[in-house]
Amino acid sequence: MKTQGTRELVDHIFATYWALRAGLAVLALAFPLILWIGGHLLADLPLAGSMSEYYHARSAHDPATGEPGHGVMRDAFVGISFAVGMILVLYKGFSKPEDWALNFAGLFAFGVALFPMRWPVGGASAEHCISFHGFCAVSFFLSISSVCIFRASDTLHLIQGETTRKCYKLAYRTIGLLMIALPVVVWVLTSQQIVRDYRTFLLELAGIYVFAVYWLLKTYELHKIKSRWGAALVQVRFEELRLRDLFRLSAMSITPPTVDDRKPVQ
Repeated sequence: MKTQGTRELVDHIFATYWALRAGLAVLALAFPLILWIGGHLLADLPLAGSMSEYYHARSAHDPATGEPGHGVMRDAFVGISFAVGMILVLYKGFSKPEDWALNFAGLFAFGVALFPMRWPVGGASAEHCISFHGFCAVSFFLSISSVCIFRASDTLHLIQGETTRKCYKLAYRTIGLLMIALPVVVWVLTSQQIVRDYRTFLLELAGIYVFAVYWLLKTYELHKIKSRWGAALVQVRFEELRLRDLFRLSAMSITPPTVDDRKPVQ
């Protein structure tokens, strides 16, 4: 009976864990599309130059056009940014460096929402120096990029089979290269006027989607680890709660079995 209760608890914790990861991936994939399609349907807006412009952009026929903070998609932009930031802060990374990188990414997502870009673009209020909004946006992408590039292999020692581990390593290296290469490609295309006016939006889209692909692949990898070792081999440890951890997920540790026990639980 005790074993059954423990297994149910473990299944419940993992179900919450997978839902949290899946929710972040869905938000990341939907964010650019919600802004683009929503702006078009609600105000017949063309594709904006950046996602941040949707905080301000309105229909050309709207009396509030040109006034900062009156964007038709402002609520969606702020709401999704906050949702993504909160998930990143609450999610506990596998290693301390990953956890810190995700925490900073979440805080920078809050900054993107709380400190909107200057408006109008290229107007009298624009300055050559980077704004606090721009600093938060760039820092957000650098934080999530560091997770993709430097922390992707943290859990691979739990994968059984050298060939499988090599496949994951290759996939993660490819994603890491894409995090660097795609912004460069977009920059070249827009600089040569092959794609016009949408440089920042496409850069943001590339960064977000590559991170979403990484997040989904890592979710699949962790699910395979959990399935292989089985709930009976997963040790759930609830550490002593400290004040600063009240709004964080409790720590979990996955302990692989010994060499003699490396068989999936039936």
